[in-house]
Amino acid sequence: KMSKAAPTKRGPSAEGKLYLACYNALQCAGWGFILVRTLGFLLQNKCFHGLWPHVALPVEFFQTLALLEVVHCLVGLVATSPFLTLIQILSRLMVVWGILVPVPESQNQYGIVMLLVAWCLAEITRYAFYGATLYNSCPYFLAWCRYSFFLVLYPTGVTGEIVTMIAALPYIRQRGLFSIALPNLANFSFDYHTAVILIIASYVPFFPQLFGHLLKQRGKFLVPEGRREAALRLRETWPHRLCASTAFFGCSGLPQSETRAPFGRNLTFLLFYCWFRRNTHLRTKRQGLRNGRWGCKDGVVAGDIT
Repeated sequence: KMSKAAPTKRGPSAEGKLYLACYNALQCAGWGFILVRTLGFLLQNKCFHGLWPHVALPVEFFQTLALLEVVHCLVGLVATSPFLTLIQILSRLMVVWGILVPVPESQNQYGIVMLLVAWCLAEITRYAFYGATLYNSCPYFLAWCRYSFFLVLYPTGVTGEIVTMIAALPYIRQRGLFSIALPNLANFSFDYHTAVILIIASYVPFFPQLFGHLLKQRGKFLVPEGRREAALRLRETWPHRLCASTAFFGCSGLPQSETRAPFGRNLTFLLFYCWFRRNTHLRTKRQGLRNGRWGCKDGVVAGDIT
């Protein structure tokens, strides 16, 4: 019997691709507009006080629009984890609608610059990359930007978010913002100040998970397939090859067929060669000192290159 062929992975339809292309283009243009306004304000005013009101409306719109990406994952338009996507989007929405909008004092601190610049650069490269890959026309430079910029932008953005939330904590407690105190008809209490602290603490387990996911994607897109497979094979087999090479030199009982491992054999030979040269050099130097052929100058043996 002939084995059945594995089912091919289905992508979005032509209409789905067109919709995603329009969505990515809109988001890319929107975050580009926000970046231009942010940099223009900073260059003109030389400070970040008043920056948030200058860009608040487009940031609120395009960041909230990103909730559609969770829907894209759920309906199968995008092959990405909806859970990871939701976590990343909710963290930003929390900063926008839960901190910056209701607490004006949190808008005038350096964290706002960090998160705005990091968000803009990350989203511009991300949406441009997604739009180009829909039609298999993504240049390598854009892929490199997408999976290299995050190494700096992602920690910078997360730091800006945490700094902004910490700056808002005293005002949240002072005003009792979004908090529900007892007694009430529902017999339910909620402390928004404590909730923000827990959200800040949640970055500890979730940030490595999201960052690790991006690192895996970076290896997938930027490392050539042949080099990646060779690295995996080398990582998995080098201890066995080293043992096989010791068998070649008579140090193990492995069969002769296991000794044909160039990597391990060369490594063992290199170690043996270094040991032999060092011992030969030391013996020659000691013999020269005894025979008076090596002179001493300022307490250093002449001819010693170590």
